[in-house]
Amino acid sequence: MPALLLRLPTASQELTTLVEPEDVVAPTLRERLALSSRNLVGLGVILLFALLFAGWLFFSSAPAQVSVGSLPDISQPAPVVAPLPTEIVVDVSGKVRHPGVYHLSTGARAQDALMAAGGALPGIDLSSINQAEILIDGTQLLVGITASNSGGGVLSLNHASATELDSLPGVGPVLAGRIVSWRKAHGRFTSVEQLRDVSGVGDAKFSDLKSLIRL
Repeated sequence: MPALLLRLPTASQELTTLVEPEDVVAPTLRERLALSSRNLVGLGVILLFALLFAGWLFFSSAPAQVSVGSLPDISQPAPVVAPLPTEIVVDVSGKVRHPGVYHLSTGARAQDALMAAGGALPGIDLSSINQAEILIDGTQLLVGITASNSGGGVLSLNHASATELDSLPGVGPVLAGRIVSWRKAHGRFTSVEQLRDVSGVGDAKFSDLKSLIRL
């Protein structure tokens, strides 16, 4: 019987044989870090795109430059413009229903002044009045009369007819017609001195007429 006993390997000897075979060699660190040429090309492409993206972010986030010349000049204060008057005062006299002084809006016309005074009396000829005339502050609108027969003793340059102007000393029908033509061309006389602008009225003649005329 002792001759039939065989010596069997123990479990520890079998495990040692499985875990540490003599023909298996562990790779070195250099072999693990070795890169193929294809891997190097791929890494280079990734780095290139990363640099391009970083450059795009840098330039797109850079603050925009503002030109100094485009900024408004605030060193000089803006000029102060005086507001235009919102109303004028007009004297409506003569043959109207309610003569008197009226406050009208700036830009009012002679027709507006007539309406404010209640209109002309029946039968009054208004052909001598330019109802579309724009009035200025201080205008006297004479309806149906002239300054000569209203007790003032003088003629109105803006309302006297050519016949009435002809009655002035040194003014004949030709000069009277020129005065009326100038009045129609310019709308109205705004000062007595503007009579000098009429052809034929010199300094001497104006000196003779200035006490006999009014606006």
